[in-house]
Amino acid sequence: MIKFFLTCICLFIVFEFSLDAKTFALKENSLSREQEKTILVDYTTFEKKLNLEISDIIKKILQTNPSAAKYVYKNKQLILKEITDALHLGVKYDSNPDSFDTPVNAKEITNSYFSPVLIKNNKVAYIRLDNFNPELIQHLYDDLTAIMRYSRKPIGILLDLRNCMGNNQDAAIKALSIFCQPGKIVKDLELQDSIMFEKNIKLPIITIIGHKTLGTPEIFAVLLKKLTKTILYGESSAGAPFNFSVVNLDSGAKLKIPVIPEALSFIPPYPVKPDILFHKTYPQISYKDFYGKKENKSKDEAINRASEILLCLVALTSNNNAKK
Repeated sequence: MIKFFLTCICLFIVFEFSLDAKTFALKENSLSREQEKTILVDYTTFEKKLNLEISDIIKKILQTNPSAAKYVYKNKQLILKEITDALHLGVKYDSNPDSFDTPVNAKEITNSYFSPVLIKNNKVAYIRLDNFNPELIQHLYDDLTAIMRYSRKPIGILLDLRNCMGNNQDAAIKALSIFCQPGKIVKDLELQDSIMFEKNIKLPIITIIGHKTLGTPEIFAVLLKKLTKTILYGESSAGAPFNFSVVNLDSGAKLKIPVIPEALSFIPPYPVKPDILFHKTYPQISYKDFYGKKENKSKDEAINRASEILLCLVALTSNNNAKK
């Protein structure tokens, strides 16, 4: 009888504990964004456990296969690089302190401005951007608003970011307001002090990206897709949307760590993937060919294909709306 009574008590305690555990789990899952920021992590304990586990893995491998020691010592830097890459945080590891021959932060490659050009029988407004800065974005806005006053205004926009790079995030937000309502941008990105255009142009957009699309344009492409019905076309981007902070390691190696603003923390620090993959994204046509109305003589397969898709989508949308 006593054993039965003690067993009941134990079961009751276990049951109460399980309820408390479930309640705690529910509370933990329902943590708000602000509460998540206040959670403290014992980094020292984490570091010790991680170091011990990695050391234990290598130790066990060498005990079982001593000949693997040559590989481990020879490829130490490669192993560390692969571990860093496996974090998927955009962190770059380099054992050679002098190997950073590319700029830490993406810089504008040119300040040239390319006016929008009407192509495909004036149905598509082709826009080429090679960098983002407030002055050029203002020119673009002025030109596009003027085009939208034409009697035969375009029915879609083809935005070419294949050769675009930069590090001006404010200019990217301002450029975004050309195509998206400022109120929506402020709400979604939790912004307060950003200068944006009051009027926006509502047209279907296809944005061409490629492996040379680097920095600010990568952020812009992600935001444009998030806030509008833009389709990304081409190849994956360079994969460095944010500025980097260079940190020296005790071994002499260096880490490039992305500096990600809180408002843009949802943007992954790795290549932006297109919605429609096109392997012949390059070479990019010369702007002079468009300005001289020679688009048919100088073939640019990415522009031709993207334009055709854009026109087809507009036609399908128009037909569906007419049926309704």
